[in-house]
Order: sequence, then structure tokens, then C-alpha cells
Amino acid sequence: MKLYDNDSYRDEFMNGVYALLSSDPTSDRANQIIDLFDLAPAVEATAEPSNAPLTLDELRKMAGEPVWIAGADDDAIGRRRPSGVDIEMRLKAEQHSKLRELQVKLDEVLDREPADSGDDEEDYIWKFANDLKNMLDAFFEEGIHET
Repeated sequence: MKLYDNDSYRDEFMNGVYALLSSDPTSDRANQIIDLFDLAPAVEATAEPSNAPLTLDELRKMAGEPVWIAGADDDAIGRRRPSGVDIEMRLKAEQHSKLRELQVKLDEVLDREPADSGDDEEDYIWKFANDLKNMLDAFFEEGIHET
């Protein structure tokens, strides 16, 4: 539906009607048409609601609700179609992706681990890094945490 600004267009419309019906000596028909124009129902335009990205906390509160996801589900004119993706599953997948990245980076760092650094604090850090890597390996080896 198109919205028209009848107030700003009224004068132009009125002049056009009088010009078309200039052969009418009393302008009765022109006045009737202009009266009909003036009786057109008015519609007030409302501002679109904000479409700002939601915070992580807002997304978590939406558990089980449908979400709009930008990307492949766009239709030809850019509107979003609802996706059946559960928001909790999407957040979990993103978290697992970050954990996988950490696991890879730990592998890279631990490849450079010295046999014995000779420094108790440094050895503690290497042990901690190895423990973290082992926990991540165990987490993903269980298989139930894959997304």
C-alpha cells in the first residue's frame, strides 16, 4: 500500500481538476471531485521499530523463540524469513567454534614447549597449558559436544 501526503498534493490536484473541467461554467463537477479528494481517509505513518542487534543477554532470554538470521535466507528484496534455528543451539555452536580455535592455538604453542625450562613459574604455566589442552581434547572426544 502506498501512502500519499494529501495535504501537500491538494493544491496541485485541485488545479488539475479545474483545468480538466474548465468547460463546466459552474465548476460544480470540479468541486464535487475536490470534495471527494478531501474526504479520503487519513492514515498516520508510524516509525519502524528499532532493528538494532540484540545483546548476548537478550538472545539468551529468547531461548526457543524463532530468530531472524541474516544471510542465505534473505528473499529477493532483502526481507528476512524466520529461521527454525534455536538460538541456544546457535550460541552453543559459536562457543564450540571458539573452543576449537583455542584448542588449535594451544597445539601450536605446546609444539614449542621446552623439555625443561629450568624455571618453576614457567614450568607451572606449561603444565597449566597442557592441562587445559587435555581438558579441551577430552571435551571434544566425548562427541556429545559437537555441533
